[in-house]
Amino acid sequence: MDDARRSRLADSIFGTCTAEEVAGQIALFGAPRFHKVYVERREDGYRWSIVHGGGPYPLLRELAQLLDIPYQSIVLPFATLDGWAYVLAPDIEGEPDSCAFIESSADASVNVERLLAATAG
Repeated sequence: MDDARRSRLADSIFGTCTAEEVAGQIALFGAPRFHKVYVERREDGYRWSIVHGGGPYPLLRELAQLLDIPYQSIVLPFATLDGWAYVLAPDIEGEPDSCAFIESSADASVNVERLLAATAG
């Protein structure tokens, strides 16, 4: 993976972006490998994370593989919700305005609809 693509992917996981940017990253990277993803809204920004039911270590391994970097190079902040571990964004303080799990799709427009509907409340 080239650095620009890796940077856009990391930005959508570790920071907030537009709903369209997050939905596009889910379509490119989430849908092919992950049926379910975590999404959250913070004011007018959104972010996403892969999830893993096996806890933080498998989540770390999957994220490293997704970012195409050695897993030993990551210190991964995480949280759990409903038995699923997901990546936290360490530079973002406070709780999200809303969060949910959505089914990922290879179609970015479907992801936008699902993201907005799931985080509307």
